[in-house]
Amino acid sequence: MLPTTVSLTPVVSAAESSAGAQFRELRSLGRGAQGEVVLVEHVGTGVRYALKRLELSPCTSSASSNSSAVTEVEVLCKLQHPNCTRLYGAWRASSRLHILMEYADGGSLADRVAAQRSSGGCPFDEERILDWTVQIVSALAYMHSRSVLHRDLKPGNIFLTAR
Repeated sequence: MLPTTVSLTPVVSAAESSAGAQFRELRSLGRGAQGEVVLVEHVGTGVRYALKRLELSPCTSSASSNSSAVTEVEVLCKLQHPNCTRLYGAWRASSRLHILMEYADGGSLADRVAAQRSSGGCPFDEERILDWTVQIVSALAYMHSRSVLHRDLKPGNIFLTAR
């Protein structure tokens, strides 16, 4: 087996809303329309996680986007598969929903393809492509068996790990 695994993208209670104080922010991993994702490190253990921070709007007109954020947490809670990004916790602090997830240290598939192209190196070998494909299909089959549809499957949303 190749050293890279693919990950497609337990909730803490409201009493643990100060959980953010247990983490040190290291750097930004990305930004989207509803929020940002940052790399954080647990102060006590040194373990790294991806922390997604979504803005929750107090406006009634934004109820659907707030609902989408909560639905994301509910869906992630259902998924326990080696090729699905693991949810470690979620909490609300002021107007933000914080979602603590597994950190995929290999970046996205889109990043890997772009780096391969820009280096002028050889294309990915068949074995690596087959390995990634099997892992992606395995994750999707698992998700579909749980009545979960990804809805935004693209190389930028497929994350790789070094293990």
